[in-house]
Amino acid sequence: TVKVKGRRLTEYLREHHADLLPRLRLIKVDAEGFDLAVLETLEALITEYRPYLRVEMFSLKRSLPGYRERLLDFLTQHRYEVRKYEGAALGKGTLITRENLAEWNAYDVVCLPH
Repeated sequence: TVKVKGRRLTEYLREHHADLLPRLRLIKVDAEGFDLAVLETLEALITEYRPYLRVEMFSLKRSLPGYRERLLDFLTQHRYEVRKYEGAALGKGTLITRENLAEWNAYDVVCLPH
């Protein structure tokens, strides 16, 4: 068990760094199966600033049923192209769809706004 101190990141950034938010270009999340919950709390920032996203598709064996589908739906509903992260070739990885979502056990995706 790990104790984590939570913060309302959207409110914190708006209060303490509002001048920097227009320059927001990337949000990286790796929350061990809770990436969707984190992204949902950042939805206002994602909608307003359209940053690139890097997110983990958590282990198939340890994910709740339907988790990956819900995560993919969130990303595509926010008009992101979701690609498997394959190093520095940003946006060149395999396009992630419902058909290949479970092809790999655990992997990162890069999400390109369009």
